[in-house]
Amino acid sequence: MAKSLRSKWRRKMRATMRNKNEGRVMKQLKQTLTNEKITMTEDMVKYQAINLMKMEKKKEEEEQQKDVSGTSMEVDKRDKKTMLDSNGQYPEWVNARKAKKLRANRTAKKKGENRKTPKNKQLAW
Repeated sequence: MAKSLRSKWRRKMRATMRNKNEGRVMKQLKQTLTNEKITMTEDMVKYQAINLMKMEKKKEEEEQQKDVSGTSMEVDKRDKKTMLDSNGQYPEWVNARKAKKLRANRTAKKKGENRKTPKNKQLAW
């Protein structure tokens, strides 16, 4: 923090206010910690019941998923060189630029197989 007069004054005043309010704040903290009973309103009871139902549903779904995943596991088969699946789609994590480069490489290889090199590009010896 900067050491200007204004910041020094603010730090000083914050310290004095902290000392002034310390007793009141400690009293409030002790009072809240000693309160053992929390009054439950109707809304709080409803939300608590709803949350319990949601938690039970989640547990049931997790158990079902564990049962299903344990018996059979589908693996998406992809070509390792082209990264294409059986439908000709790239994975979700491949961005558009990378897909474009891969597509260009794939088409260039196909075109290059049928085409001969021109005479001026061939070696002279």
